[in-house]
Amino acid sequence: MKIHYLAEFLAVVNLKNFSDAADELYISQSALSKHIASLEQEFGYKLFDRTTRNIELTPHGEELVPYAKQIMDIYYLSILSIKDVVKNKNEIVKIASIPVMPHYDITKLIVLFKSNYPNVPYNITEHDSSNISNLFRNKSIDLAFTRTRNLDQSFECITYNIDELVLVVPENHQYANNKTIHISMLKNEDFLLLHENTSIYDLSIEACNKANFTPKVTYTGHRIENIIDMIERGVGVSLLMKKHVEYYKNNKVKIIKLHPTTTSNISLCKLNYTTLSHNAQLFWDFVSNYLKEIK
Repeated sequence: MKIHYLAEFLAVVNLKNFSDAADELYISQSALSKHIASLEQEFGYKLFDRTTRNIELTPHGEELVPYAKQIMDIYYLSILSIKDVVKNKNEIVKIASIPVMPHYDITKLIVLFKSNYPNVPYNITEHDSSNISNLFRNKSIDLAFTRTRNLDQSFECITYNIDELVLVVPENHQYANNKTIHISMLKNEDFLLLHENTSIYDLSIEACNKANFTPKVTYTGHRIENIIDMIERGVGVSLLMKKHVEYYKNNKVKIIKLHPTTTSNISLCKLNYTTLSHNAQLFWDFVSNYLKEIK
């Protein structure tokens, strides 16, 4: 049996006219009649009574109708499902990341995923944490590696890394030999900070404000290496994340632990109320399993 013959049978049932059904199906009336005759031959009984002016279903034809509808429903549903699977497997995973991927081994994780799933397409864009919520809500991204400090309960996150805010000074600074310093002792320093639209800037200002002073900020910029270079040359001091500074391995600057400690979680996040695509779910599960393995 050719399954589209059942669709043609149902068209005749609905329109009660071979000519109208043929027009709707874009086939000739003679072809439609042959297809219905083929069905009748296969089932072994007549489906339509053609002896009257109007076409009427025979009792056997009436018995076939609900089964024909079920078969066609399942057929069309299977086509849609297969198309969805194919679409999902080809769908690009849209990932956002804070712009310090190598500092937190995010690059390494992407490479591992690619080696395990070489046929899964993905796109990664860099954004500061302050922009991540809007990107999710605009449906511009599926997942994000971001700092979770300002995310609300609508996000589900897997903690990937934890970092802490530290004081960075030149090697000849008065506090260079300190292992720890209370942040209140820095109120007279010239601060070189990351740009105002970064979460680390907000974290730094908040830490100073909690110590009852407003930092004297003499420079803000987007590039950590520029700030470290300026510190080395004695232009000022900075509050940066520890792993940022360690990544550049500059022996001309000193890292000093702050008291009280200010930490920041870097996590892979998604919106709670959305269903991830097949490929995005693959990435989420891969990161989750990877973190369980390295614990």
